[in-house]
Amino acid sequence: MFDEADLEICVAFVEEGLEMIEDVEPQLVELEQSQDEAGNVDLETVNSIFRLFHSMKGSAGFLELKNIVELTHKAENLLDLFRKEQAQLEGPDVTLLLQTLDLLRKVMEDLVNSGRDDTYVDDVEVQVGLLLESINRKTAPEIKLDQPEDTDGQDDSPTQEDEGSIFPTIQVTPEMHARYMEEAEELLDSAEQDLLSAMDHGSENIDLSEALRCLHSFKGNSGFMGYADLEKLTHRTETILEMVADKEVKADQTALEVFLEVVDITRNTVSELAKNKNSSIEEMDDIMAKLDQLSTGAAKPESEQDQSAISGFVPLGPMKVKKKEAAQVTFADQESTGKAKAEKTSPEKAKAAKPKSTPSASPASGNRSSGSIRVDLSKLDSLMNLVGELVIAEAMVTRNPDLDGHEFENLEKSSHHLRRITSDLQDVAMSVRMVPLSGTFKKMVRLVHDTGLKADKKVDLELNGEETEVDKTVIEQISDPLVHIVRNAIDHGLETREERAQTDKPEAGKVTISARHESGEVWITVSDDGKGLDREVILNKAIERGLVEGNGSELRDEDVFKLIFEPGFSTAVQVTEISGRGVGMDVVRKNIEKINGKVDIKSTLGQGSHFIMRIPLTMAIIEGMLIRVGKSTYNIPLLSIREAIRPEESQITTTPDGIEVVKLRDDMIPVIRMHELYGIKPSFENLVDGTLVIVENDGVAGALYVDEILGQQQTVVKGLSDYVGSPHGVSGCTILGDGRISLILDVATILNNAATTSVAMA
Repeated sequence: MFDEADLEICVAFVEEGLEMIEDVEPQLVELEQSQDEAGNVDLETVNSIFRLFHSMKGSAGFLELKNIVELTHKAENLLDLFRKEQAQLEGPDVTLLLQTLDLLRKVMEDLVNSGRDDTYVDDVEVQVGLLLESINRKTAPEIKLDQPEDTDGQDDSPTQEDEGSIFPTIQVTPEMHARYMEEAEELLDSAEQDLLSAMDHGSENIDLSEALRCLHSFKGNSGFMGYADLEKLTHRTETILEMVADKEVKADQTALEVFLEVVDITRNTVSELAKNKNSSIEEMDDIMAKLDQLSTGAAKPESEQDQSAISGFVPLGPMKVKKKEAAQVTFADQESTGKAKAEKTSPEKAKAAKPKSTPSASPASGNRSSGSIRVDLSKLDSLMNLVGELVIAEAMVTRNPDLDGHEFENLEKSSHHLRRITSDLQDVAMSVRMVPLSGTFKKMVRLVHDTGLKADKKVDLELNGEETEVDKTVIEQISDPLVHIVRNAIDHGLETREERAQTDKPEAGKVTISARHESGEVWITVSDDGKGLDREVILNKAIERGLVEGNGSELRDEDVFKLIFEPGFSTAVQVTEISGRGVGMDVVRKNIEKINGKVDIKSTLGQGSHFIMRIPLTMAIIEGMLIRVGKSTYNIPLLSIREAIRPEESQITTTPDGIEVVKLRDDMIPVIRMHELYGIKPSFENLVDGTLVIVENDGVAGALYVDEILGQQQTVVKGLSDYVGSPHGVSGCTILGDGRISLILDVATILNNAATTSVAMA
C-alpha cells in the first residue's frame, strides 16, 4: 500500500497513464492501416507508440509497480522488432498490443482503489507469456528475448487454443464504471416493473417490449465494460423475450417468474460488482437451463458461439483474423506525436532517482503544479442557472419599458459595464461545462476496428470536427446512440467484401463521423458509403407490421426511413451478435429524445446513408434575432439568418402550384408566412408591408414573413416542459426583458416541412 504522499503521485500516474493509453489505442489501429503491400509500416507511428510504452514503463518503475513494468517492457520488446525492421507487423500483433492496453487499463484503475498492482497478477503472467510467444516467433531460433527459466522441460506458454477464456476484457474509466452502476439500477428496475405489470395483467397479449429494451441496453453496457457473464445471460434472455413477442414462447406465469429470477440474479451480480469487482454468476448454469426450457419446442435461437455479443465494444476474446488486413481505420489529419529519440532508463535508475519528499511530483513529468480541481456537476448546473438568470435580469434592467423615451447618460455607462461583465461571466461559465467530442470519437476507433473484425469487413474510419464542444451531460447521453449507429452502419450499411468486389467501390468501406455547430444545435453525423436504405423493403416490413396504412406511396423517403426507429423493427434476415433485433435504433431515438434532440436520416440506395443527430444547446446562451408576428414574439438563432429585406412587388411571384416565392438576386426562395404557420392575426397581409427574414439550413433557404424585426439580443435557451410537448418548429424558449416568454424557432424543421409541402403540392 502507498503512504499519503506516494498515493498522490500514484493518482497522477494513473491519470497520465490512462491518457497515454487513449493516445496509443487509435495509433495502433492506424498502424495496421498504414502498412503497405510489402509489409512495411510507418516507422514514425511505431516510434510514437514505443515512446508512450517506454514513458509508462519508466513512470511505473519510479513507483515500483513491477507488473506494469513487466507488461510495458514486453510490449516495448515487440515494438522494437518493428522499429528495427527485424519483423513484419501482422493483424494478430495489433490485437495482442490492444489487449495489453486493456489489461494495463484494468490494472491502473484498480491501482487507485487497492493501492497495489498485483490484483490481476495471473492475467499479467498470461499476457506476458503471449507477448513473449509472439516475440520468439518473430526472432531467429538462437535469439530468445527474456526467455523464462525452464524448470521441467515443459513449455507452459499459453497456446492459441487457450486464448478464448483468458484474454482480458475492455475496461473503462472509474467515472464510466460509476455511470454503468447507476444505469444498471435504472434499467433493471424498469425491466422488473414491466414484468410485474405483466404478471398482474394476466392477459394473453402481454407486451414485454419495455423489458426487452431495458435488458438490451443493459447487455450493451455490460459488453462495453467487459462483464461477460452478465452480457451472456441478458443476451440469452432477450432472445427468449423476442420469442415471446413473436408468439413462439408463451409468457405464462412460469416464464415470467424465470425472467424475474434473471433480473434478481443480475441485480445481485451488479451489487457484488460494487463490492469486489467480481462479475461472475454462480447460478449461470441453472438459470441458463431454465431459459433453455422455455425455448423447448420453439425455433432454435441463433448460434450462441462467442456469446459475448458486440454491444458497445467487442469484449476481447480470441479474435481470429482471417487475413492480415481484416479491418483498417484511418484518421483524417492525424499526426504522430513527438519526434525525440527515446532513451532507455532502467527501473533501478528510476527508483534511485525517486525524491524523498515531493508529494506534488508527477512520475512522468517531474515537478508539476496542480492545474485542475474536481467540481460536482450539480454545482455547475446551479452556476449555469444563475448565469442564465443574470442575463435575463440584465435584459430586464437595460430594456425596461419604463426607460422608453428617456436618456440617462450614467445609466447607459453602467448598463454597458454590466452587459460586458455578464457576457464575460457567461462565457467562462459555459466553457467549464463544455468538453470536446474528441474523447468520444476516439472510442469509436476501437469500436470500428473490432466490429470490422467481427463482420469480416474492411473499414476505413474518418473523424471530422473532433474539436466541437458540447455540454458534459450531452456527451453521456449520445455515447450509446453513437455506438448503435456506427455498429449498424458497419453490419447493415456496408456491403460484404464479395458485394463490394462486384461494384466500382473500393474494397474497404468508409464510415465518417463528423460534428459541427449548426443553427444553435450540435449536429453529429454518421455516414457510410454502403448499400443505403431500401425504401421498398422498409415500407413492406412496416405494412406487414401494421405501422403504415395503404401502400405508403404518399410518404416521403425521410418518413419511411424513420420507421426503423420503431420498437422491434428490423429488416435483417438473420439476427447476428452485432445487430438485427430491432432494439438498438429504438434505443437511439429514446436517448436522443431525452435531451430534446432529433435524428434525421438521408439515404441513397446503392450510395450510402447519413444519420444526423441534432442536439440542442439546452441551457446555453446564443445570439438571437427577436421578431414580431402580430402580438407574438419569436427568436431566430442568428446563425440561421442570412439577411433580411423589405421586398418590392417586382420580386414577388406565385408559381403555378400556388407557392409564393421571392426573387433575390439569382435565387427563387419560397415564402413562409409565419402567421399562417401558427394561426396568428398579423399586422400586415401584403408581403411588401412586412419583412422577409432569409434563413438557411444545410443548404436549404426560406423567407420567413414577419411583421417587424425588434432587434438582436442574447438568448438564454430553456427547454420546454413536458406539459407543453414539442410544438411544431420550436426548439425552446427564452424570457424577454419585460418578463414575457418568447419561443425559439427551429429553423431546420420549418424549412424541412415547407419543402415537404412544396413537393406535395407539386
